[in-house]
Amino acid sequence: MPPATGSADDGVIQIIEKQGYQDFGLIFLRVDYGDDELWGKWSDITADRLEEAILACEGGHKIVDVLAFPQIEDVDSLANTGFDGAISYYEGLLESGQVEPGFATSMVLVVDKAAMQSALNPVPGQKPWVWAVDSKFEFKERQQPPSGDPPKDQYPGYFRVTPAAAFTDLWPLLKRKRFVDGVDVWNPDVQVWDGAQDIPIPGGPGGPYDVPEDTRAAVRE
Repeated sequence: MPPATGSADDGVIQIIEKQGYQDFGLIFLRVDYGDDELWGKWSDITADRLEEAILACEGGHKIVDVLAFPQIEDVDSLANTGFDGAISYYEGLLESGQVEPGFATSMVLVVDKAAMQSALNPVPGQKPWVWAVDSKFEFKERQQPPSGDPPKDQYPGYFRVTPAAAFTDLWPLLKRKRFVDGVDVWNPDVQVWDGAQDIPIPGGPGGPYDVPEDTRAAVRE
């Protein structure tokens, strides 16, 4: 699937410049701690790909310096905790004021072993991915990521997304003035979400990207 172009990329630039974010992106939460070497290699590869994705955006050179790659590791609190534990951890960060405005969205990115392996040992025809997880969804206690494909019959509260599309397409959608949630962008027919062109959303692809009225963001010159 080709990368998203046009309004999605423009939305990243517009929101960051309008809000004056000093950092931006989605937070990565590591939930598997069985292989530190695998994690390190995944982290290096993903950081490079995120920078390449931002630079490929129109005007991306203006914001690449504020691109952040927030990776949270907490073996005591996050190891094998699943989607439910990851969301609880993220909510704790929000409540304690540890999440900067540029990272505060309704979704987080969860990285398990399968997600790491998708970058190091990719499946033919499938791009590397992580789990985009909806913080507003009610998961079962310690619900783990599926070993196979996610269910398609109803919104499960999560979906696979390429890290690049998470930053260039998903992040600006989540930061719209009329806030968008995971259920609005979920497409059961897409194996790995790779751009806003995958979703039918009013005012989305091909339409203007509204800048959110985020009073938490202090615009700095």
